[in-house]
Amino acid sequence: MHDINKIRNNADFFIKGWQRRGLDVNLDTILALDKDLRKSITDLQELQTQRNDLSKKFGIAKKNNDKAVYEKLSADVQLIKEKMQSLEEGKEEFSKSLNKELSSLPNIPLDEIPDGKDESSNKIINEYGVKSWPTFTGYGICAISPNRNLWTWNFNIRRCPGGRRLFIEF
Repeated sequence: MHDINKIRNNADFFIKGWQRRGLDVNLDTILALDKDLRKSITDLQELQTQRNDLSKKFGIAKKNNDKAVYEKLSADVQLIKEKMQSLEEGKEEFSKSLNKELSSLPNIPLDEIPDGKDESSNKIINEYGVKSWPTFTGYGICAISPNRNLWTWNFNIRRCPGGRRLFIEF
């Protein structure tokens, strides 16, 4: 998953990288979610500061037996707690939406990677090695085993003379 701070600070780099992969990503939605998330976090912290200040005053009023101030502060603290709860729920929604958006974005390709949507856009520079594994069944050297447990693991088992097994992964 991409770091939202890096996207926020260097949006052009990410847009160009995704364009190289053939994607048109709208960062306005992601940046708006990030802005809303940061605003809800800031508002939540401000409310926590207010609640803490009121709680201190609440303690002083209770200590001085000032019932009118005590009840007013108690009601104010309760209102702030309700606002904090709704802000916390909003923060969670923004966070989930932002994480969903960020996790759906592909990685940025390196500079040496050719542009294109998938591997079909790659340019073949060199080929070497064996392109397919030979089967020795026609020569009587190995025979395909009917062992079904290992077939489910995508292993083709061939029995060779002497009871040895040759595992070839496909």
